[in-house]
Order: sequence, then C-alpha cells, then structure tokens
Amino acid sequence: MDIKDQIITESYAIYCGDCIEVMKDIPREAEKILSKASRVGAEKVLDTARQIVKVETGNLRNSLDIKKLKIKKPQAEGWKVYAKAKYAFAVESGTSNTEAQPFIRPAYDQNERQISETISDIIGDEIEKVWGR
Repeated sequence: MDIKDQIITESYAIYCGDCIEVMKDIPREAEKILSKASRVGAEKVLDTARQIVKVETGNLRNSLDIKKLKIKKPQAEGWKVYAKAKYAFAVESGTSNTEAQPFIRPAYDQNERQISETISDIIGDEIEKVWGR
C-alpha cells in the first residue's frame, strides 16, 4: 500500500479512542464493546460506498472492504474502510487528467450522524449486558 492509499483509508477509520480514555478503568470488556461498535460504523460506510462508487467493471466496488486497526495512541481498536484496487485513490481524489469521483468520503459523510448514534446505542446495550446483570 503506498502512502496515498494509507492516507485516504486511515482518514476514514471509525474508532472510539476517546471512549477508551473515559473507560480506561474498565477491563478488556470495554475494548470488545468499542471494537464491536466501531465495526458496525465501518460496515455502514462500506455498504454506502459500495452503492455510490462508479462502476465500470465492478472491480473497484468488489475491492471495497473493512479492516481491523490497532491504534497505539490513544490505545484503541478500530476499523477502516479501504479499497484493494490499486487505482482507488485516483478515483477517489482524481488526478491531473481525471476528475475526482469520491465514494469513501461521501459514504462516511452520509452516515456520520447515524454512526455516532449507533455507536452510542451499542455501547449502552453492551454495557447493560455486561455490567447490568
């Protein structure tokens, strides 16, 4: 993965680093809950990106996926949406010869509010399951 691909994919990672700081005294269960919540957010972005990406051969759309991240500072787990196709960055950002046809950033933007709400709901539900017994 070249640096351009790394920048584009990591800039749309969904993670709960701030939540880890608040919940730092709660053991490994908190990390599992936050990872689950951020994965659901990444899946929403992935689904939308697959719907809005311009399709010629289907290769770019089929190359879209999510991947688990380990974030060291703050320590957290997260998920990123990325495309395996080597030309994904050129499509998303454009080149000197082609106009940008963004699909990952708009997918994130369209889902940002719903992602926040979903993450909050999942965290609340999971905390209730684990500590509300």
